[in-house]
Amino acid sequence: MTQSPGPLPVTVLVVAKAPVPGLAKTRLAATLGEQAAADIAAAALLDTLDAVADTPVAHRVVAMTGDLNRACRADEIRARLTSFTVVGQRGDDFAARLIHAHADAAAVGDGLPVVQIGMDTPRSAPNCWPGVHTCWVACRRCSGWRATAAGGYSGSPTRQRPNACVTCRCRCPRPVL
Repeated sequence: MTQSPGPLPVTVLVVAKAPVPGLAKTRLAATLGEQAAADIAAAALLDTLDAVADTPVAHRVVAMTGDLNRACRADEIRARLTSFTVVGQRGDDFAARLIHAHADAAAVGDGLPVVQIGMDTPRSAPNCWPGVHTCWVACRRCSGWRATAAGGYSGSPTRQRPNACVTCRCRCPRPVL
């Protein structure tokens, strides 16, 4: 009998905004209406939370902003958040909120690497996460690295590996393998 591997030694951070009508997906709201846009944002957030909850990682953190009491599908979102450590976003601008969210996630994760995912990246399938970890192991001594999930807003598979879930980019001349 094959033992299943343990959780990947990473902390996944979901940066999210409560899907409140009039405040969520505002460009989409101009065409579809505020309620429909917020419903889409809620569905994307729920799918992303499901994908991350199904992934065997050491820690899961959501940095949340906005009034969840006014959000579409608030009860469903609250139920999904029980699988996560939830921290409030803090800071005067988006950059500061991201910096604090990463610091909070690192504290929750006892210093494990933090992998950030957006609230509307539901295509982050659990089978892709080992590739993210492999990328981190290969590039952890570099000044900067990025693993880009295929199919999400941040990237697509490389031409060299069209079936790849993750594209690993490292800024060092030779990744440490």
